[in-house]
Amino acid sequence: MNYLELSAHRENPAVTIMLGMPNDEKSAEKYKLVLKNLVKQIILELEEREGTAAKTMIRKIDQVLKDFQPTHKRGSIVYFISPSVNEQIEVPFVLESQFVIDAYFHTKEILRSESKMNHYYVLTIGMDCSRLLEYVDDTLIQEAKDAHFPIRNKGYWTKDRVLNSMGSVQTNYKKEFFKWIDSELQPYLNRHPHPIILAGTTENIATYKQISHKDERIVGEIYGNFTVDSGANELAIGEQANQVIHEYIRHQKETILHTIVGMENQGRIERDVANIYRQVIKGKGQKLIVDHAYYQEAVIRDHQVKLVDISPSDEGYVEDIVNEIIYEVMRYGGEVIFAETEVLENQSPILLQLRY
Repeated sequence: MNYLELSAHRENPAVTIMLGMPNDEKSAEKYKLVLKNLVKQIILELEEREGTAAKTMIRKIDQVLKDFQPTHKRGSIVYFISPSVNEQIEVPFVLESQFVIDAYFHTKEILRSESKMNHYYVLTIGMDCSRLLEYVDDTLIQEAKDAHFPIRNKGYWTKDRVLNSMGSVQTNYKKEFFKWIDSELQPYLNRHPHPIILAGTTENIATYKQISHKDERIVGEIYGNFTVDSGANELAIGEQANQVIHEYIRHQKETILHTIVGMENQGRIERDVANIYRQVIKGKGQKLIVDHAYYQEAVIRDHQVKLVDISPSDEGYVEDIVNEIIYEVMRYGGEVIFAETEVLENQSPILLQLRY
């Protein structure tokens, strides 16, 4: 279950537990103590409720503490527990340790904290193989090792010396191999459309960019031989890639106001949050610019949005429609840019560039 599904889930009681682990001490046992105190408070509140659901929840919450394993890894664990849901998500940033008992799960803290991290892919491009690595800042989160990646070239080459000496033949083989890499990358971008940094030789990167389906996601390059056989380690890749992504983010922030002016000149800009929601659920959101600090509760019913005179008990209530908008933009492959309040100056806290 992803964040969008979790935020849309309605069930009472729904418990969201956030356990932040800054790893600022040698012993990680303290995190279990923090979790123990949260669990104790949750159970006390649930014990005041009547019914089978509350009893089921108490057993589930108690099991969370029994199953918890302390770690020295910096980050957070978020638990989403209801009578029909029992999800645990690890995130690479530190959240405030807390819990919320409501009729829905609370996810806005996660998305906003995640947006402040530089989350991106590094795709290594070589004639022999390709790797897909996922980073937050300079820390490797995971390397894709599944039916898609890593990809080794087992057929896009020739042993014929004459043909192999012909540059055009080599280029055609290379393009075919790179098309395969690009097709295997698409499912990852559809699920999580993070920016991409290409890693490889100048020639290979240039060739790949010629055939790439989503070259707008490519935000930079690092140059060298980054294949498994070359021995290039993930730490060195992360250090180089992090410099590139920081430069990209800096440039994005510097050009936000210029981007807004361009959007206005093209006549494809929407500022009203209710209208923005209606556009993005149709897949019409190309680029969303949103203030980091902007939240807006709402009631959404039959695709209609109500922003005033609402209550958490209303059918269709959401704690933050901005999160819903962000999810939809990302789901359809659009770009989301978070900005500080002072950068947006007197602009609306949320702006949407529409697709043609």
